[in-house]
Amino acid sequence: MTGDRNADGLDESDDGLPLSRRAALALLGAGGAAAATGTAGATHGNGNGSAPTRPWNQHVDAQGHDLTNVGTVDAASGSFDSLDVDTTYTSAREADVIVWKDDDGSWYADGTDERVATGEDVLAVTQAALDSLTDGRDWQEKVLVASPGTATGEVDRITLPSYSVLDVPYRIHVPEGSGVDYVAYTEDAHDIDVPRLTVTGAPFIACRLRGVRRTTVGDFRYFADPDADTDDGLRFDNLGGEVRCEDVRLGRAYVEHSDNHGVETVDVHRFQADTIIGNDTDGCACLLNTTTDATVNSVIGYETGRANDQYATFRLANDNQNISVGQVVSRGGYGRGMAIITDAQRVSIGEVDIAEPGLSGIQLVDAADVTIGGGVIRNPGGHGVNIYSLNTDPPNRNITVTDLRVVDDREETEMEYAINESGDSANNRFVDNDLDAGTSGVINVGSPTTVVRDNTGGGLDEGTVTLAGGADPAARVEDVSSAGSSALDARLQPVRPPETAFWFETRFEWTGGQWDLVVEWATDPGTDVEATYVVDRDQPNLAGVETGPPSEWNPGEVDEEPGAGLIDDFEDDNIAEYVGATGAYDVNEDAPVAEGDFSLKNTGGDEALIGSFAGLDRYPSAGDTFAAKAASIDDAENFGLLFGMQDLSNFYFTRYWKGGPSIQIWRVEDGDYNELASTDVPETTVGTIYDYVVDWASDGTITLELRETDGTVIGTATAQDTAFTEGGIGTRRSGMLDDLRITDAGGQ
Repeated sequence: MTGDRNADGLDESDDGLPLSRRAALALLGAGGAAAATGTAGATHGNGNGSAPTRPWNQHVDAQGHDLTNVGTVDAASGSFDSLDVDTTYTSAREADVIVWKDDDGSWYADGTDERVATGEDVLAVTQAALDSLTDGRDWQEKVLVASPGTATGEVDRITLPSYSVLDVPYRIHVPEGSGVDYVAYTEDAHDIDVPRLTVTGAPFIACRLRGVRRTTVGDFRYFADPDADTDDGLRFDNLGGEVRCEDVRLGRAYVEHSDNHGVETVDVHRFQADTIIGNDTDGCACLLNTTTDATVNSVIGYETGRANDQYATFRLANDNQNISVGQVVSRGGYGRGMAIITDAQRVSIGEVDIAEPGLSGIQLVDAADVTIGGGVIRNPGGHGVNIYSLNTDPPNRNITVTDLRVVDDREETEMEYAINESGDSANNRFVDNDLDAGTSGVINVGSPTTVVRDNTGGGLDEGTVTLAGGADPAARVEDVSSAGSSALDARLQPVRPPETAFWFETRFEWTGGQWDLVVEWATDPGTDVEATYVVDRDQPNLAGVETGPPSEWNPGEVDEEPGAGLIDDFEDDNIAEYVGATGAYDVNEDAPVAEGDFSLKNTGGDEALIGSFAGLDRYPSAGDTFAAKAASIDDAENFGLLFGMQDLSNFYFTRYWKGGPSIQIWRVEDGDYNELASTDVPETTVGTIYDYVVDWASDGTITLELRETDGTVIGTATAQDTAFTEGGIGTRRSGMLDDLRITDAGGQ
């Protein structure tokens, strides 16, 4: 009797088919083998020692001894008769050693002319088979595992040597608690092939190949126990930074229910993959780290990122370069459809097909020279395409998004922008896209060097305007752009043309701080005309164009108001004066708001650090006391202020930290955080606004107080340090901030 099989044809029982049948099928599948009890074959000929000459297609009657008769199906029972052998030897041209299991559950490894090993554990016998291959060889030799099996934990892995082929056409099951770390493993090895490998159950990682060169995995399948504690399905990595992987090829990979990623690479040079599929994984279907010169035909993900909504179906992270991907398909998921982050450079994506991601369809952070060539994003939980900064070196530059359809067809639209660009960006291009409007607009542009042109649905600015008959000008639309170096163009379309002839001309007028769109009659119809307008920007010459606010403190360029007063109340509804992880923050009217209509809120991101070095009315320096209104919000319960900022890596950092809970003072130099003081305080209440006060004395004494809004002091922390005496101001991982102000300027 056969065991139960799932939809993929995998036998889920421990024993599977009768062993002798499995051995026979494996031999038949191998394309030729000798099977015998005693003599392995017989001599055939014409009696004089020479074989007769026959046409190539003539049938030869083996008189019941050919391989098609090694087993027969019983017509009554449907069972396969056992192959009556004591020993099974392989065909040298197909495999050097075959590993198989008999009806009693015993495992055997048979070479071309002798038995290599026996045992009760499939992994241990397979390891013995690999260890029996020719020592010191410079050619590949092959081990074929011809039966399904369950690991017993006698060994915790199969370790592959150089110049080896491990072919496992049947599944290997790893029970939870067996102590098996990896089914297939190697380190600092080369010339390895794994044509087929199917794993079920709960190994830590099904297949981990470390520091490998000239290595191929053909058809890899991993069905993890959804209740087990597992990690990646298939992982290529660099042996802890010691040996880089080179020349790695992957055919097809399917991973289901893993507690981390489906396929992950770390420090791989020249990686090629055909199809990678992730189904209901805690992490990404495919994550590439520090990988260069890689091509992937397609990545497909369904409901990925269960454990961390920062993950995506396909993610590039940590210095990937020269990556080409044909197609990314993503359905559902808790994070993004695709993420290209942390210094990814020279990336080409042919097309995407992304539907219903929990957050943005595509995330681009600190990436350069990226092209997304088309496809569809439907019903994202955040932006369609979200481009922002966590660091500023490099900025998001030379990113092209073209021929992309972004649509939200839900009854209540959740998409904020079809394309959102914020933070430090330069020379990006959004061209020829079909964009369905979001709740805040179609395209949000953060850099004056970004090209926005020929998009259906909107552009740099869009809306409806009335062309007044008899008026001069016919209409003026104020502040379509604040970038003085913009090369603007306008597309106007009358909603209902009047009966009389008319014609109009457009121009842009710089008013000293903004561009206005001006419409004048060439032929006045004498009646009002409603028209829709879209403003494009095609920058033919970007020389000398500023790309954003400064990213370091330069007091010679900072024009400050004297004395106490407002630093920032966010009533301008933006954070254009800030650099850093600006995409992780939003200025909006949602509660809590301390003063006015708007406040700053954290919308996600790990470090989420931003700073302003120019453009605000005031910046605190030693001798000043400054304050803010602050609050914990859902999913972002810490808050605090950065000051004395020289750049995004050197500053003072104060915070309320829920993990204590405590209030803390830190000095940060070259990105290293050094705690100067910490005081335990009661836990804050989410949504409740507090006064957050910093007294920065001229002698370097820093006193941080957390207060109720009635002035009651909740806690105080004090430290003394003189590393910085002036600089920019910012925040890191803050829930809500509002009403930043200097309350006492040098005792004034």
